[in-house]
Amino acid sequence: MPIPNKSVRVTGTWVQRWLGLGMMMCALHAWSPTPASADTVTLKSGEVLEGRVLSETDTQLVIEASFYHGTIFSTREVARSDIQSVVRETPEQKQEKADYEALATFTLNPNQELTTNQYDAGIAMFQTFLTTHTNSPHAAEVTRRLADWRAESSDVASGKVKFAGAWMAPSEKNLQQARATLQSLTQQLAVLQQQRTAQADKLAATQKQLADAQSRLASMSGGSGSAAKQSGRRDLAGRVTAGVVGASQGENTGEPVSSPERTRVEGEINSYQQQVTQQQGVLASLDAKIADIQSQMPTQEQNYQSALAQSSGATPSNNISVAQAPSAKPARASGTNTLARTTRAPAPAPEPPPPWYTRAWKWLHG
Repeated sequence: MPIPNKSVRVTGTWVQRWLGLGMMMCALHAWSPTPASADTVTLKSGEVLEGRVLSETDTQLVIEASFYHGTIFSTREVARSDIQSVVRETPEQKQEKADYEALATFTLNPNQELTTNQYDAGIAMFQTFLTTHTNSPHAAEVTRRLADWRAESSDVASGKVKFAGAWMAPSEKNLQQARATLQSLTQQLAVLQQQRTAQADKLAATQKQLADAQSRLASMSGGSGSAAKQSGRRDLAGRVTAGVVGASQGENTGEPVSSPERTRVEGEINSYQQQVTQQQGVLASLDAKIADIQSQMPTQEQNYQSALAQSSGATPSNNISVAQAPSAKPARASGTNTLARTTRAPAPAPEPPPPWYTRAWKWLHG
């Protein structure tokens, strides 16, 4: 059925607004195009159908069943011989269900207290439900929730605040938050330091592989000409000619004879150079993250010491040493060494070797 053309005006205090919102939600739920009554048909197979009975005869029953919390509807024809029981929900039961579902919007935050007006609104809604539906099967649960809301409202009235599911003084909450922030930065710094050490070792290993490949390529360039001449003298007549021609071309053009091994080594060198560039980029990124956390550590240590002093009633000192924060000692000790490493510029990538024809020309002409 269509929603009646009605307007609701919510004014007054926050309590009245929350109550008005709850009443509007209940009204909208009642006006929604869902079945007017919720009937439950239990089959002998154990299947349970909930919805609205559309028609029934001596031999069968037709029910508009709802699934997935009333979002999907399906019409089913069920034989009377397959039905174990039929239970029809009364309008009072339907209204109770709607009112109970409206209470789902009132939840407590385990890490943050609510305002006084929010507590008053929630308490009023719970009390209204218990007064209206005295025999509800949800009465015990709603009573427990009402007690929780009243207890938190009393804690807020006494000046306490909530943090990590516990109630404490505001100064203690500041201390807990400052300690948690400082410990989080310390843990992040330790993880980044481990990652940097592993990345630096990986970069050093790749640079060593690159140097070895460049050394092998240099040795190939140095002996290619003489190897061609000697191989020509040892082969049969047809191969001698080829060998001499290849050697003479190398002497005239200054280009050493290429080989598959040489091509493979050059490919290794290009691959190692790309890996070195990438690994240096990762190392620079880690250095930037470490430096950022180290720049935050003094401020967070100062906040922790100030919160600690306020919690104990002492006057915070303007000159706070790192050793005064117990949770920050390991971070600063390891961070000092890391800072010394990160301030050092990364090892530059080795220069690529000169073209092979340049090295051949130098070898031929001394």
